[in-house]
Amino acid sequence: MHAGLVAWGLAIAACAPDTGYYEGFAPLEIEASDIDEETAHPVVGNFVQQEYYLDFRAPAPDEFAELRPEGSTPMEWIPWIRRDDIDVSVQFRLTNLADGPIRAFVLLDGATEFYDWNPVAFYGLAGGEDADEVPFPSLLGFTPKMLEAGEVYEGEYREDDLREAMLDLDVLTRFCGGPFAVLYNRSEVDPVGMEEVPEDAVIAGMGMIRMTLGATGPARLEYAIRVRDRGGRIFDAHTDNLRYEFMPEPYLPPAVAGMAGMTDPNGCAPTEEAP
Repeated sequence: MHAGLVAWGLAIAACAPDTGYYEGFAPLEIEASDIDEETAHPVVGNFVQQEYYLDFRAPAPDEFAELRPEGSTPMEWIPWIRRDDIDVSVQFRLTNLADGPIRAFVLLDGATEFYDWNPVAFYGLAGGEDADEVPFPSLLGFTPKMLEAGEVYEGEYREDDLREAMLDLDVLTRFCGGPFAVLYNRSEVDPVGMEEVPEDAVIAGMGMIRMTLGATGPARLEYAIRVRDRGGRIFDAHTDNLRYEFMPEPYLPPAVAGMAGMTDPNGCAPTEEAP
């Protein structure tokens, strides 16, 4: 990880005990041998991914029972990891390792404790031809960056970006929000796709972050994650006995699930067309 990012993280850890700082496991890298137009994603190109599960304490058994009463549906569940309890940001550094210009994507997706949204990887599951199957957008970063040979780009997905991403993630996977309507509109400007969300709904926070590097040539992505805890959920090795281990279900949009012979777990209807 870039030394500047490490120093930034150590400073946070020293002065903010309610803040978790996570360096990426290892840089994501696409080498020249990885470039293959025949297997590339139609938008992102060749790609590599890395998942990062954030560290939360586990609820007590009686607390968990209250969150998911017997016979309740996913829409009725109450998340343990809640959007309003955490603030998340991601700093990243993207480097063009090629001798010429490339187009690259730094995508951010992930999972709540309930569902996992990974649109880059599930492209092709419906079995359609390119003309029939639509690439769905990621939560963040679905706009390419053009880098010249050797160029380095440093960026950040801010707390407000992740706050919107967490809302989008929960709405499109748990409350029947159409992916294009939800992801192409900022909720405070145009809440299209949010119609099925109850006014008293508790929105789930992100328990796992997935970073994807996509590029048309050799490239490297380094990143670091910062989490500020406002709800007492971050695992503390000195006071907590158990970490919260959850297994989010991979989520497919209803249209894709139908084409793949699967059913949507929430009974959502495939009513949306790509723009």
